[in-house]
Amino acid sequence: MTAIKQQALYVTRELIGTLGKVAIALAVFAAVIVGFDHAVTSRANAMLVRQPLPDQTASSDCAIWFVGSSSMSRWTTLPRDMAPWLTHNRAIGGATLDEINQRFVRDENPQAPQAIVFYAGENDIAFGTSVTKTINAFREFDKRKKERFGNIPLLFVSLKPSPLRWEQREKQRVVNEAIQLIAQNSSDVFFVDMAHRILVNGRPGPFFGDDGLHFNEAGYQILTEEVQKALHADLPAPVVSRCTSAERRV
Repeated sequence: MTAIKQQALYVTRELIGTLGKVAIALAVFAAVIVGFDHAVTSRANAMLVRQPLPDQTASSDCAIWFVGSSSMSRWTTLPRDMAPWLTHNRAIGGATLDEINQRFVRDENPQAPQAIVFYAGENDIAFGTSVTKTINAFREFDKRKKERFGNIPLLFVSLKPSPLRWEQREKQRVVNEAIQLIAQNSSDVFFVDMAHRILVNGRPGPFFGDDGLHFNEAGYQILTEEVQKALHADLPAPVVSRCTSAERRV
């Protein structure tokens, strides 16, 4: 082997060795950053679940709480859509059932609402939680609601089949059917079947924004109609009469 070739081989080996060390260093650095980010996120989430639900303003004897994830929290026209009911949007964007349960028990709002309209569980399925655990987490919320407020109506809005999460529709269907069965055997749980109105020819209709996940105005119009109908049907007639009286429409 000539001196030139020997020198080239030496340089190549040195370069490979250096690149290997750089790769290892980058891998270690990335692991540190990912670990730090995970720790920060976990700490932030832990701090959040130690807080109560949003909107702890004083309720009235006609208040309706809207509790759940982003399909509720992003409902910006809620007060107008649900008029003359007095609404409190107590939902949390991106929340799972477990997070809602933990924050619900820390809530200090002393006055019970007339009803709770509830939408959650979709994120649980999307994040990999089993159907069984998702259903049990809703049972846990219902249990905690009963312990705190007794048999006030709890209206569960069916999970929606969206374009972005279309592959999860079967798991959503099982959750919906299970909670519908719970409602059929309960005096205070009611099932608001909205999912069938979202489908057009077996696929999600034009009721979603650009992200393919959250409702657009047309989607919230369907939600408004179904929830209004359910409140009038499922709440006691004297409550409906008093809380939707002409005085409250002014």
